[in-house]
Amino acid sequence: MRVALRSLLVLALLVVAAGPAAAQSADALFDSGVVRDLRLVLHSADWTELKATFRENTFYPADMTWNGTTVYNVGVRSRGLGSRSPVKPGLLLRFDRYATGQTFAGQTSLVLDNLTQDPTAMKEVLAMQLFARAGLPASREAFVRLFVNNTFIGLYSVVEDVAAPMLQRTLGESSGTLYEYDWTFEYRFEHRGATLENYSMFKPQSNATKSTTELYSPIENMVRAANESADDTFASAMAPYLDLQAVARHWALENFVSEDDGWNGFWGMNNLFLYRRASGRFQVVTWDKDYTFWRFNNDIFSRTTENVLTRRALEQPDVRQAYLDQLVDAANSASEGQEGGDTSTGWLAREVERLYGLVQPIVAADANKPYSTDDFEAAVNGLRVFARRRSDFVRCTVANLSRTPVACN
Repeated sequence: MRVALRSLLVLALLVVAAGPAAAQSADALFDSGVVRDLRLVLHSADWTELKATFRENTFYPADMTWNGTTVYNVGVRSRGLGSRSPVKPGLLLRFDRYATGQTFAGQTSLVLDNLTQDPTAMKEVLAMQLFARAGLPASREAFVRLFVNNTFIGLYSVVEDVAAPMLQRTLGESSGTLYEYDWTFEYRFEHRGATLENYSMFKPQSNATKSTTELYSPIENMVRAANESADDTFASAMAPYLDLQAVARHWALENFVSEDDGWNGFWGMNNLFLYRRASGRFQVVTWDKDYTFWRFNNDIFSRTTENVLTRRALEQPDVRQAYLDQLVDAANSASEGQEGGDTSTGWLAREVERLYGLVQPIVAADANKPYSTDDFEAAVNGLRVFARRRSDFVRCTVANLSRTPVACN
């Protein structure tokens, strides 16, 4: 492996960089009100190799500069699933990969989302904001112009990685075990037998040196309880593993943003983390919201009967009510500030226009995006329709459950 670009001065540089890097604010880093430049410098042969082997997870050393501060010896690799690209790679930055204990703005790692699966470039930022407004754990995000070796690569979003700093900020703890769901087949919470390796799609991102029994017995026990407990004992059987009302709120937010690739996704479960708290209960943490905001009239129970846990949980009256209450709360949050019947004045509609003003000129200049500028404009118009109509549709549909139904449009 190649040494870092300034290998002869690594120790001195790290000492110099530690102060300014640590002093940078996470609030500034994830400020969605401005688009700053993020610059990476790495050996040209490494950058060529990273793009040529973009399916692999090989790290390369680089220097990163953001807002006047340079961090040296940062690990950089390609990342993503369907979003991987040899032209505009999604990237993971690990500040402690080569320099033990190194952080930047309090972060041990950052994700640079290449925005190749969302022609609006805005869906994930908007969805994460809605989750955060609901008080659910969600990554902070902002936009950056990415330059590699002084060449403009395109518009990216810088994403707070689901790691210890983010968990501590949102959940108040980070010493538990974090699992990232790794989609390899369509899975909808079915019990896959007692063989613990059958649950290895939940990849441990912390405490990974624990035994297979320690890591996967709690998951297997939870899934078994979801599948095999009797109807009258389902709630008590699940209580040691999940706060069902809390996870129902997560499902409701995913439904409100018309998520096609989340817990109740079209292809089964995807794009989520599970964090096992010190109490032993699991917390769902959302991730990757590119496949959202598709249909303003998306059914409020879309695909909820396909997942074993979702179906059985929503049969519990208190869980179902928590789900419906969160849908209405999300609708109210999205339309907050609306002036009378003018749906273009609600929070979500205003936020679409604000972000559009930020990213439009950068998208136009992004020669590496896998869609045209016309495609971008058309997709943004679809997002505008969603923002203006989703709240009314959801409130109307929920109200129809307790009245003579009326048309919701």
